[in-house]
Amino acid sequence: TNFKTAVYQLTGWKIDMDMRNDKPIVLRSIFAANESDKLEFNMAEGDVQLLETPFAKQLDEKTFFYLTTCRSPPAFLSQVTMQLFEQTTMTGTGTI
Repeated sequence: TNFKTAVYQLTGWKIDMDMRNDKPIVLRSIFAANESDKLEFNMAEGDVQLLETPFAKQLDEKTFFYLTTCRSPPAFLSQVTMQLFEQTTMTGTGTI
């Protein structure tokens, strides 16, 4: 639990993994407006694939550039984090 808490506080992403039964890796941002706002990924042989979720469908197409063209999940998540941060801090609905 300390590890999960540290990852959440340092990266801003709560990561839920259950590698049994090939379940997706679920990420929820500290800046998400709703608990249901999540990203889901499948991992196979080192390849990371974003699954379609209602939250992922809302993301700006430019954000996907980091995942599709650059093939960088960290850059993609950083971009999503910054967008959510700006939305929550500018509207006053965030936790900061």
